[in-house]
Amino acid sequence: MASLFSQGKHIFMTGNKADAIGGIGFDRLMVALGCWFIGGLYIDGWAHGHGFVDNTFFTPWHAILYSGYFANAAALIATTFINHRRGAGWLQAIPNGYELALFGAPLFTVAGVGDLIWHTLFGFEVGIAPLLSPPHLILAFSGLLMISGPFQAVWRRADRRTTQSWSTLLPGLISLFLILSILSFFTEFAQPFSLRYLAIKNYTNQNGSLGAAGIIIQAGLLMGTILLAARRWRLPGGTITLILGVNALLMAVLDDGYMLVPAAVVVGVVADQMAAIHQAVGGLESVCIPGSAHLLPGLLPLAPALLSKHHMDAAPLAWLHNRSVCCRPAAELPAGASTISY
Repeated sequence: MASLFSQGKHIFMTGNKADAIGGIGFDRLMVALGCWFIGGLYIDGWAHGHGFVDNTFFTPWHAILYSGYFANAAALIATTFINHRRGAGWLQAIPNGYELALFGAPLFTVAGVGDLIWHTLFGFEVGIAPLLSPPHLILAFSGLLMISGPFQAVWRRADRRTTQSWSTLLPGLISLFLILSILSFFTEFAQPFSLRYLAIKNYTNQNGSLGAAGIIIQAGLLMGTILLAARRWRLPGGTITLILGVNALLMAVLDDGYMLVPAAVVVGVVADQMAAIHQAVGGLESVCIPGSAHLLPGLLPLAPALLSKHHMDAAPLAWLHNRSVCCRPAAELPAGASTISY
């Protein structure tokens, strides 16, 4: 038994990776295929939101999404087989950082078949139900694993002690952005860049509460993403602007609401400048500017508010007077708002 175990371990673990396919070039290929994959997800979401789908699983929009998946899976599986044929053990044949991505590939296939069966048995969901159906949540999880490959590869290869630039970090940063895009898509029901509850003309307490909740949720997702990267790397200038601006643009595409995208870009530029200051004095975790690193997560809630007045017919000052929370009587404020104001 021990002999069989040692032989199996030899088959799976031994082999020279010197000739194995991987590295920064492979990361760039996979992140390009990842953009195809997630682009298909947002195109499918746009089609659903604009009534371009009917009660069938086989649509052009699903074709873009699933072809992007198959391209990712084929590239990863083929590379693993090629590396194995070149002498690497099976585990060694997996490109460095893509172990979870390889696990996500068959899981996505299983979830896709489950999604087809689900629609056949229960029909097609409406409202926010498509974002929360079991097959779609498994698809989201498996897709996230697949998309995370370049990020994990760059994470292992580069740290703060090495020279970093856009050329070395770009695949990892785009992969991280794609991860955020999946999270944003599946929390669209609490997304201030697509459902602008705080920027509608007929303000109500319910809309205000939904808008505030969306800002808090998305701020947590965004800053969790950015701070994860910032603790590992010295981020190149423009990173936050790219992530926040393109993420806001993708969410706006879903319902043609582009008015808040410039606000997201402005907030991203300011946040990049703050990050540059922190990195100049020793990184985001530096204590040279006490408490200032905690200001960065607070910038995101500004984005939906900066241009929301453009959704109003009234003049900006009149809108600020009539719509601003701080100008409302206490009786009209959502529960807890008066406590926050103090």
